[in-house]
Amino acid sequence: MNTSIFTIYKIEMIKLIKRKDWLSLLALVAIGLLFGAAVLSDGYTGVSNQSTLYWLCCQILNSNMLFITPMIFAFIGARILASEIENGSILLYTTRYRNRSKFYIAKSLATISFATITFLLACVINIMIYYIFVCQNPAIASGNYLGNNTLSLVIALLAFYFSSFILTVQFSLFLSAYLKPAPVIGIVFGVALVLHNTFKIPYLRNLNPWYYLVNLSDDVFSTTSQMAANYSEKLSMSFLLILLIVIYSVIFNILGVKKFKSSDL
Repeated sequence: MNTSIFTIYKIEMIKLIKRKDWLSLLALVAIGLLFGAAVLSDGYTGVSNQSTLYWLCCQILNSNMLFITPMIFAFIGARILASEIENGSILLYTTRYRNRSKFYIAKSLATISFATITFLLACVINIMIYYIFVCQNPAIASGNYLGNNTLSLVIALLAFYFSSFILTVQFSLFLSAYLKPAPVIGIVFGVALVLHNTFKIPYLRNLNPWYYLVNLSDDVFSTTSQMAANYSEKLSMSFLLILLIVIYSVIFNILGVKKFKSSDL
């Protein structure tokens, strides 16, 4: 049957929602809830005068530093392809939609959409946590939505979105064309661990997304006071990071499609 990518994409999105993969959002916002409760009980020792944007960026950073984000999207990427190959349920679709290239691309687009929706919902919930919990402690919260260093914080937030949400789920989907679910999740965690600890190695650091993340976010998370920032350098680093992610994603999709087309399902 000659079916459009969009039709298969809609099916994949429905499957993601019905499988309740969106419940992974709870793990993403758990850190924010814990910190929010700590602020409310005066057990929080973070910087003072935090705006909504600063708080939001910190919680997205925390979920990455604790490897929550990589593990969630490793799991989702493995579920959408590797698990279906392992349990044979994918045959229900590949026998009907014979163009495997379209099938893989539709899955890739579905994971990107799902990661984007999850990111936006995580942002909304963390903002709610800020106003419900954090704003009750004026020693920590400024009550302002943007505050100081707005552009630097927005750049850092988008950098985490592209590298930790989009790239991770694309890498996981690519591995799913080759491996079973458990190895996929293990490799994604291992690679994330390596990237977090090797971003200072000369030459190789230019291929490491974490190198760009640290340079884009390290200074802005150290204070809520206004800083003198080199925005031309930050924008250049952002462009290089997005370009790197696009290149990696294209490579992952090309290799994933090639493997999936030749797989004996």
